[in-house]
Amino acid sequence: MFSSVIEMEFKTGMIKNAIEIAEKMRPEFSDLGCNQFVMINKGNDKAIVLAIYESEEKQQAALPKAQELLGRLKDIYASMPERQGGNVIINEVY
Repeated sequence: MFSSVIEMEFKTGMIKNAIEIAEKMRPEFSDLGCNQFVMINKGNDKAIVLAIYESEEKQQAALPKAQELLGRLKDIYASMPERQGGNVIINEVY
């Protein structure tokens, strides 16, 4: 399995707007082709997105859609996020 990890920082006070925009995009998350999609509010107008894919190839194939979705938040980012990936070593579901 392969992951995308995206750390986002929003302009001061804009995390609520980011969550509202993300909620509206939820039906499109499945278009990314990932097995799991998680968005975590870290506080202080910061969030992390974690997406789990079957392979690095599937993660790379999702790049255009991921860029499109991330681009919808561009007006409220403090700085543009960077999408990083890596091999999943452990993924347990209880």
